Amino acid sequence: MKSCLIKLGTLTLLLLHGGCSSTLKPTTLKEDGYFDTSSTLRPEGVIIEQPFKPEYRKMLYVKTGDEKNERYKEFYLTSFKNMNAFDKVVDQSELESLVIEQGLTDKVSNISDKIGLHHLQKEMGSFLVVEPYVEWNGGYDYVANLKAYDPESGKVVLHIEKEAFNWAGLDDPLFYPLLNGFVEWTRGEKISTKDAPNKK
Repeated sequence: MKSCLIKLGTLTLLLLHGGCSSTLKPTTLKEDGYFDTSSTLRPEGVIIEQPFKPEYRKMLYVKTGDEKNERYKEFYLTSFKNMNAFDKVVDQSELESLVIEQGLTDKVSNISDKIGLHHLQKEMGSFLVVEPYVEWNGGYDYVANLKAYDPESGKVVLHIEKEAFNWAGLDDPLFYPLLNGFVEWTRGEKISTKDAPNKK
């Protein structure tokens, strides 16, 4: 357990240090409704792409977990809010407050696992859970994922992945392409992909 926490802490420090001038900086979308980036996902980066259900728009729970760096959590929370694709975008603390405000603590014991979120969905109606994840693979090599799942079924309805090198920050080559893929998915569009230049 201790080694996992040390690895995560090291990852966060490397991520922030390696691109401190241009990584994890939330931004607004362009006029066309997408994040400004020259990168896109590869075809193999779209792992699961089920249809987006309109009822998901009621609420998006951005589930980053307590162990994530605060700047990482704030980047994703703000980015999803800036999409204007959901009526409400909440983090763990905000969702816990909703459970208390609506008097659901006896029916929903926790929101940290799929069973608890399934019980919450039965009480509050449909919503969507998204779990962002980034991993350092050594050197300047990073891979990031977005997984979204429906708490009613517990099934992943979107899983997209992007690899990038951190030469001068990760927002443009890593995070924004993932977020743009998510935007396209919420609009019912096919997620844009492009093969790597050296792929034969």
